Amino acid sequence: MRTILLLFFCAFLCSACPYAGFSQSVNITIKDSQRSPLAGATVRLSETGDSSKIVVDATNTSGIAIFEKLKEGIYIVRVSYVGYQ
Repeated sequence: MRTILLLFFCAFLCSACPYAGFSQSVNITIKDSQRSPLAGATVRLSETGDSSKIVVDATNTSGIAIFEKLKEGIYIVRVSYVGYQ
């Protein structure tokens, strides 16, 4: 589980735009240990400064969750999927 979360966090950081003030779009791919996409996983992003601001999306059949119109900042990524701990 830690490996999966680390991969998502790295993918999120690599896709961030260096221009302040512009809205961001982030695609996060969720895969299992065999690198197969996990459809239907719940992905939650919360701002580190205000944990009450949460954005939630479910992954599509390709295991991708798309978050649009995010403001620049640091987010905490949490992933849940039935059958994984």
